[in-house]
Amino acid sequence: MNIALFSDTFPPEVNGVATSVWTLYNVLKKNGHNVYVVTTNPYSKKLIREEDVIRIPGIKLKKLYGYIFARIYSRKTLKFLKDHDIDVIHINCDFSIGQFGWISQRMLKKPSVYTYHTMYEDYTYYATRGKIDRFAKWVVRDYFINLSYRSNELIVPSYKCKDYARRIGINSYINVIPTGINLDMFLNFKLKQEDKENFLKKYNIPLDSKIVLFLGRLASEKNVRELLGNFKAFIESKGDSKSYFVIVGDGPQRYELEDYAKKINISDRVRFIGKVSYENCPFYYSLADVFINASVSETQGLTYLEAMASKTIVLVKFDINLVELIKEGENGYLYQDKNEFIEKLWKILNFDTTYYSEVVNNSLKVIDKWGEEEFYRKVMLVYQKAIREFW
Repeated sequence: MNIALFSDTFPPEVNGVATSVWTLYNVLKKNGHNVYVVTTNPYSKKLIREEDVIRIPGIKLKKLYGYIFARIYSRKTLKFLKDHDIDVIHINCDFSIGQFGWISQRMLKKPSVYTYHTMYEDYTYYATRGKIDRFAKWVVRDYFINLSYRSNELIVPSYKCKDYARRIGINSYINVIPTGINLDMFLNFKLKQEDKENFLKKYNIPLDSKIVLFLGRLASEKNVRELLGNFKAFIESKGDSKSYFVIVGDGPQRYELEDYAKKINISDRVRFIGKVSYENCPFYYSLADVFINASVSETQGLTYLEAMASKTIVLVKFDINLVELIKEGENGYLYQDKNEFIEKLWKILNFDTTYYSEVVNNSLKVIDKWGEEEFYRKVMLVYQKAIREFW
């Protein structure tokens, strides 16, 4: 099958959508399909082609976390897709490259699949800065409704997204397909003691410390500020002197968070590592004793899966999309307020080796259905349905 994937973001960018499209691209190719990715160009202002990846230049919007707004039409790219006789167009984004995807679908007269990856109502403040935000959310909602009816098949990554779609009035069939991840990358990683010690020395962390990790984008919807406040309360409540909070990632809120850590007097126990490549993420997960997250804007929570595959216990804020993934006390922990966070973090950090291993092993059993092969099987069924419907 010849498949075109349209996405506003793709590696080397590090985010959930880029990871999802990258995984889909690789698993489709591994199973013998011809796959072409149309995405933005973060390198230059030229249209370039890197093997099967076509990058369209655009304008970088710094206030929108470096989002690249590309041209919505490329004659050369459209000709390339026509020459390669695309069977199905899969649109994984909603704005510039997404619009080009819909134009391509119409002009090439091909079936389309649309994946709704992001709960944009949680992100409107980037554009509105709090002004007319209610109106902006209505616009985003209406926009999603219109896009969903353009496609032959609609995919969402979780039942949380499906429930949202139903609430705003979408009544077409919705395929719920969790994004697959390359679990082997995390399952097979072996943390070398020498590398761990070098990292701890570099960041002036005692060798016998407990590492509490957040890995992700540093933006307000990720709620890292709450984690900093909770970590301070944990230190004070339990008289803890061995735990260090390692924050991996970058984003528009980084400097604000660094200032906040200083303001609440815990900067000596917090380390901001900055942006790292996706290939290096297994190191940081494996380094940690516990992974924490307070975001309730996730459509799925890929970092939770990555942490669990890395054999690290997760402690994350309750959200409806986590019900299938995390079974309280069996394969991870959920919290709803500061007191729960404190007590559960203390419990995890003081587990004996046997019980820690038991929770980790339960995690590994649960995440099997998020493997990339299961992801591939379900997506192919949707492609086949879209083709049947279109013709």
